[in-house]
Amino acid sequence: MKKGLSFLAVASFAAAITLTGSIPAFAWDSYDAPSGYNSGTSESTVSDEPDCISLNEIEREFSADLADTASTQTNISLYVLDSSYADMLTIPESYNQCYQLGKYGLTGTLTYEVISGDSVKVSDSGLVEPNCEVWYWLNGFGSSFPMDGATKTYEYITGKSVVRISNGEKTKDITFNVVNYAHQYTDEVQKDFIAKNISDSMTEYQKLEAITNYVADTYNYSPYYSSGMSMIISGGGDCWASCDLIMSLCDLVGIKNHVRIANRDPGAGSGHRNVVALCDGKLYIADAGYDGDAPRIRDLHETTAFSDYDGVLYQYDGFDDDIVIPEGITAIGEENQNVFYYSANCDSITSISIPSSVSYISNIAFAGTGKLKNLYVDSANKYYKTIDGILYTKDGRTIYTVPNGKNKVNIPRGVTTIGDYCFYYSSSISSVSIPDTVTAIGVGAFGDCLSLSSITIPKSVKTIADYAFYDDSCRVIVLSKDVAFGNNVASGCTLVGYSGSTTEKYAKENKISFIALESDGRYISKSNGKTCIRDAYGKIVNFTGLRNVKGVLTYFKNGIKCNDKTLVKYKNKYYFVKNGTICRTRALVKYKNRYYYVKNGTIFRKTLITELNKKKYYIKNGIWSSKTTALVKYNKKTYYIKNGAVYTKFTGLKKYKGHVYSVRKGVVVKKVR
Repeated sequence: MKKGLSFLAVASFAAAITLTGSIPAFAWDSYDAPSGYNSGTSESTVSDEPDCISLNEIEREFSADLADTASTQTNISLYVLDSSYADMLTIPESYNQCYQLGKYGLTGTLTYEVISGDSVKVSDSGLVEPNCEVWYWLNGFGSSFPMDGATKTYEYITGKSVVRISNGEKTKDITFNVVNYAHQYTDEVQKDFIAKNISDSMTEYQKLEAITNYVADTYNYSPYYSSGMSMIISGGGDCWASCDLIMSLCDLVGIKNHVRIANRDPGAGSGHRNVVALCDGKLYIADAGYDGDAPRIRDLHETTAFSDYDGVLYQYDGFDDDIVIPEGITAIGEENQNVFYYSANCDSITSISIPSSVSYISNIAFAGTGKLKNLYVDSANKYYKTIDGILYTKDGRTIYTVPNGKNKVNIPRGVTTIGDYCFYYSSSISSVSIPDTVTAIGVGAFGDCLSLSSITIPKSVKTIADYAFYDDSCRVIVLSKDVAFGNNVASGCTLVGYSGSTTEKYAKENKISFIALESDGRYISKSNGKTCIRDAYGKIVNFTGLRNVKGVLTYFKNGIKCNDKTLVKYKNKYYFVKNGTICRTRALVKYKNRYYYVKNGTIFRKTLITELNKKKYYIKNGIWSSKTTALVKYNKKTYYIKNGAVYTKFTGLKKYKGHVYSVRKGVVVKKVR
């Protein structure tokens, strides 16, 4: 068991690696949680944690006195080892693993508490110990609760925490930094190797050669470890571990590098990795990941940024973000082959220039390059061209590839086909405008466009191929009623189309969410429990008036069903609405400072006297006025109208327009003179 640098021969030193940026996906392989990993809370019982071993039992008896002699320390490091390395490495006795706090000049009864961080805990007596999470593993399933037959492991929480000592009047804060000793150990090994083997007088190539030879000559091949740290501690690792270690050492000596996906190289294994390094202005491949025990086979040779096989480019290994593919390359990938996704700088590539010699480009050659904004094609190319950085076939009839970094695309008129995987994996694309010249949408054309919330497919489109919108959450609005669909066209999407269309049929057959549009391209839905009118994109429309909802004329105000009592014009006729629908009743309804007589739900535009609530009102051309006072003839009778109604309480003589009339209960009996 390794106990520290002082116990190791120099020949067995292995370069340390902190893995803070080179290949983070591979760096922590040796203690990855098995499948079924289940997060939980850490256990606090001492019996479930590794023993604190920096103080023996005799020291503990005098811990307070010992701590008082060193009570000036306010920043203290504690060192830990997770169970993954506990049987390979031992923390030296000179390294604190726990710490007994003293009084720090405070008198009286003291209390201790952790006031920030979660990497330590403190006892009532002031003993500070690292915090540990305990896990139980059984058949690949992890839990923070004990299980019969399970294997117990533990992981420490690293980082800083602050412990406060208090006597009720004064306080003292002590900072503890919990450090994984495996990191400390590999850092020291790494620094020692560089100090003894690398000098400033060496060229970058000589440094890379020394590093590559060191990894191959010192460590065995092991399929069980895949990080540089685990390779150093265990003495072996796979090609990923070799790459990790080479890259870490390159970082420390200032050599630009990145991991290289090497599984496409002729004869390489499916998961093989090696390193590309930039030394003295040239690119080199460094490989020390071959099988066998040390000293192992290694390879170090000059290379180019473009890996091709008989003119077919299959990978980019350089560092440029504005890439210029050299003349002579005849194809960018084979069919359905991604070329740039496996480049180390995939996430930073912004432009790619394509030479005239290229006659074929894979439909997914550039997929996954999230910041790629522009593709450029040499004007002499006979097969492709670019418009606004987007790749088209030379005749302009097919939009071939849209760079993943584009946000909005307006496809020009004249394009008839959206090619296979044209927008595939475009996480930035939020808006696509398709002209009515497009008739076909290819396989996976909009697959994994996670920022595309909606897209309108014009009436001109006749076919939509397999997986065109696969695994998206967008709203696909299909305006044609007879589109031919492929397989799994809109998995995860919401289809929007007209009732009776092939879109509706496809949605029902494949159990896909479907919204049926009415003839005007709108539909009725709910919003916070209220009925509303939405457009095809799901937005509430700004509409006020009557709309037919399942055979019932319903009143909407600003697109939402409204319960106001009012008159509403609909098809040149006014209707009385109440509680959101037409009220088939007789009533006087106030509308725009006038009262209208409504009969059977509509304005009754006649002159009459009608009884409402035991009162007879005078209506003239459908309008009632409280200011009307007159004698009115209706149905062969003459009535005395006062304030717009028959004055039934009046009996006597009434003078009107120079004549005198005898009135009884509001009805004229005779003309007196």
